[in-house]
Amino acid sequence: ATDQADTYYPWAVAVQRSLRSHHLPFWNPNNFAGTPLWTNGQPSPLYPFRFLTSFFIDPSLQHDIFIIFHLVLAGFGMYFLCKSLGFNAIACLAGGLFWMFSPLGFAWMQFEFFLPLLAYLPWIFLLVKNLTVYLKTLEEKSSFKFLVNNLSTFFWLCFIQTMLILGSNIQFALLGIAPAYIYLLIAIFNAKNQSYNRIEITKSIFFSIKVFSYTSILTLCISATTWLPILVFS
Repeated sequence: ATDQADTYYPWAVAVQRSLRSHHLPFWNPNNFAGTPLWTNGQPSPLYPFRFLTSFFIDPSLQHDIFIIFHLVLAGFGMYFLCKSLGFNAIACLAGGLFWMFSPLGFAWMQFEFFLPLLAYLPWIFLLVKNLTVYLKTLEEKSSFKFLVNNLSTFFWLCFIQTMLILGSNIQFALLGIAPAYIYLLIAIFNAKNQSYNRIEITKSIFFSIKVFSYTSILTLCISATTWLPILVFS
């Protein structure tokens, strides 16, 4: 496939030229009579890695470093996720390597919007897994108190979700975020409902929704500069 040469490289050049000229990359004047750049959902001009490297690294080298950075991040994420699940060191190492060099990752790595999903998905599940550990000893019924008691985990969860939205596109970000919260909902259900009566099940569902709402609202507020223009102008 030539998508990297025909599509993503020109986008990277346009983003770099705009930023080096001290302009926000709203528009690509070099494509046909001009096309939207900020709102097409994939050049990710505000993704910190791309934003910072655009000032001192050429697009071709930036693409290579982009791949290496996210593959390494993905490997470490899967390693620590496996470790949190109780696997031994060899299994954790194998899991990290297999995730880094999986056929899916190799087939899609040329599409830069896919790499943040590969990199951040294990970290999202790791943080959600940490929340499920706290749920086993959960006594308070307040979801806000639960958030305060686990503020560090919630902060990193919001941060990583924001990085995923800024670095990828909306559809792929949802592919990473939605399954993790489904897992959280199931964990809350199991932790808070031993009697399985209808009232407790209902409370469990609302508790899950509130926990999801806290992180989602904060994430959406921080990343609004990316997804809001896409919704308005696409």
